Amino acid sequence: MIHPWHNISIGDNAPSVANAIIEVPLGSTVKYELDKLVGIMRISHVLYPPVPYPDNYGFFPQTLDEDGDPLDLLVVMRDPVSPLTLCPVRPIGIVNMTDKGKNDDKIICTLVDDPVYDGYESFEALPDYEQKELRWFFAEYQRMMHEEVDVENIGGRDQAHDVIERCIKNYDERFRNE
Repeated sequence: MIHPWHNISIGDNAPSVANAIIEVPLGSTVKYELDKLVGIMRISHVLYPPVPYPDNYGFFPQTLDEDGDPLDLLVVMRDPVSPLTLCPVRPIGIVNMTDKGKNDDKIICTLVDDPVYDGYESFEALPDYEQKELRWFFAEYQRMMHEEVDVENIGGRDQAHDVIERCIKNYDERFRNE
């Protein structure tokens, strides 16, 4: 069986264009996540109060963030995508977060060749409403579940690329040298 985290490449053009694996579809209130040991999806929890994900949520394969998980991402688009779908994405920004004292960054992406978001090269280029919705979602959804999370800032494409490169390096140091 293919393990989505370890057996799928982030892609040769990362960080400017990278492969993403979707975990949670847009509009879902069920938080799915990859079981890192066995490589299948499991239900983590149900968001309460029921706050739907504003976009498709997932991770970059072959990356490792400071929280011990693959680097998280959100794919801004109009349609929900099924869990475990492989998507080519273009990182355009980053939400810097701290969860339980560790970095838990979220990279904001657009789907490559999406006719609605084609040409959006930065978070700031997104419509104002979508920027506000993403800021609110990350600041509030875990707070409503009584979890302590700090949303530090939202950065641009260059900062997102730097974090992706750092997380690729972390993954390589942890898993490729075993």
